[in-house]
Amino acid sequence: MNVAMSVDVPPSRKRTRVTSPPLSTAEAVASTRELAWAGQHAVAIDVATAALTSSGCDDVSRIGLLELRAESFTALGDVDRALEDAESMIAIAKRSHRIELEAQALNTLSRQPPSDRESLQELVRLFPLARSVDVQRAIAGVLIRADHASLEKPELAVALRKTRLKSPDGGDMIDVLIRQLQTN
Repeated sequence: MNVAMSVDVPPSRKRTRVTSPPLSTAEAVASTRELAWAGQHAVAIDVATAALTSSGCDDVSRIGLLELRAESFTALGDVDRALEDAESMIAIAKRSHRIELEAQALNTLSRQPPSDRESLQELVRLFPLARSVDVQRAIAGVLIRADHASLEKPELAVALRKTRLKSPDGGDMIDVLIRQLQTN
């Protein structure tokens, strides 16, 4: 550890400031995870953010840090920023063409509980733009848990039916959402 002393104060009031060397990406992921699990979400967010802005962060580590940061944002009630991280994860996963990263990103998106009207409208806007049924399913998973009072239910059910991608394995989360919107 490096210790720095302030110099412009009387000796009786000198303070020491302890600084740590920058963490490696692997250390940042482990530290962020430990902090989040310990409930220290604000510190976890700071550690993840510092690591994300450093160079040398590969896609796997970047996705892991974004996932952990999104969980901490959610725990602190900042769902919009958690959704931004989930969307960043999806973009990174698509760019890397690695299905396991896309699955991790979609899993993070599906755990977000947006309830404000703007976030829900953004997800509704993104649904027809999704290029895979997995992304549409993840969006449907979020919308299922959302406050349906802030959605225009009949119009949304029609829009979902018109713009959904064909599911290769039959009925899915999107069908459940459409039924919920039609009956509520």
